[in-house]
Amino acid sequence: RCWMSIAELLQSWGSSFNTGQLESMPAVVILPLGFTNHGKTTLLRSVCASLERLTEKLPGLVFQPADQTTRVLGPASVNAFLHETLDSGTKRSDAPPLVYELRSLPKTDWGTFDRTLVLFDSAGEEVADTTKLTKITPILAACDIPWLAFNLSVDPDHSPPMTTLLGNYISVAESQGISLEGRKVIITYLCGDKILDHLPPKVQDYLLNDETFGDLFVTSPVRPATVDMTAYLNRMHDISKELADFTREIPGGISLLNLAASRNIELRFCITSATGGTAQGGKIASSPKPQRALDPLFWSLYSGSGQQQPPPSKEAVLIVSANASESTLFERGLPSRLLQALQQRYRVSLYYAGRKRQELIMSAEELTPPRLNHCSLVAPLLEEFSQNGSPIIVLSDGSPHDAEDIEVDPRLRDRVWWLMTDEDHVDRHVNSLLLRDGIDLDMVVSKIGTR
Repeated sequence: RCWMSIAELLQSWGSSFNTGQLESMPAVVILPLGFTNHGKTTLLRSVCASLERLTEKLPGLVFQPADQTTRVLGPASVNAFLHETLDSGTKRSDAPPLVYELRSLPKTDWGTFDRTLVLFDSAGEEVADTTKLTKITPILAACDIPWLAFNLSVDPDHSPPMTTLLGNYISVAESQGISLEGRKVIITYLCGDKILDHLPPKVQDYLLNDETFGDLFVTSPVRPATVDMTAYLNRMHDISKELADFTREIPGGISLLNLAASRNIELRFCITSATGGTAQGGKIASSPKPQRALDPLFWSLYSGSGQQQPPPSKEAVLIVSANASESTLFERGLPSRLLQALQQRYRVSLYYAGRKRQELIMSAEELTPPRLNHCSLVAPLLEEFSQNGSPIIVLSDGSPHDAEDIEVDPRLRDRVWWLMTDEDHVDRHVNSLLLRDGIDLDMVVSKIGTR
């Protein structure tokens, strides 16, 4: 096995970075995986150029090379992106990482946080072959949220299936004992400007009209502004859902979703145009104007656990209602995954109606699949929470037997969210969502929080 600490990984690449800073500035390792000439290197350069401009927009933000290699290669990489030519394709995964200090990033609720940003590139020829992909296994092990990059403007007949990329990642991860349960993977669609006519209207509008960061390459210097990251991330969640549905319509998309669901991998989706449509024939035809190039980075920065925010002040109630004959919830790991997503925003009281009676559960580890069938009744439990105003989430395969009583109770009707795996029951309730395979549970929690 090829596990290394971040400090050991950087030292193995000869980085002069002071690894003592990692305690106060935890590392976020970025590794885009994609096929040859799909645009991974251009995306990384676009991200760096965008971060440089972002320091003008966000007061106090610092984006600074953190080792000698990056002090030399970083500016040259950005300069090549802004003024010269595009890379012809990364042949080997042997380029040293670029290491940056990223300080005073805005949190979603309060204050700022600091990170060490470590950017690795990868060669498409190696990524498509598991025997060669093992060369970057130590990087994969250190990368909490990998990016899988697809250029959908490339003829699918001249590119491997989408599942090749995810399948190769899974193969290497499992061979190294890397847990995939609940792991987030970012599906990044590149060159979105080239497939505009095929995108859903909401995604088209999102790509073309960025009211938050769309001015980074329009004016110089960029006008300083306060950014509402909560609102921006909520919009990213909405677009991720749109793109998940879009993925079902493209060649190999359903197979990709099914493969991720088979390992309980949580997919996030984003779409970018690294140059804004100015690249032609390996040249940047005019000054680049990246579109949503920072979104995959924001997924990596804001999906982790390192923002060090205070415990949530809002409360919520989660009721898991299950029968032995309805095991879909546990087969997909939904109870523990939903609880984890809710706990990012709420102090959650967890109840389980599935083993013998309604039980107050202290942790997800106590949520074991039910062994018996039982009469599913949740109204008596809901009565306890009829006065406190907290959102109530019922996770179930189908409707509990007394669900209709709750729908006519004005104290509860608008506060209860029904999250179900059986589409035959979804339309019976005011607030209900169908939990399809691959659904973004963070997006679900975000939707609950808007009521």
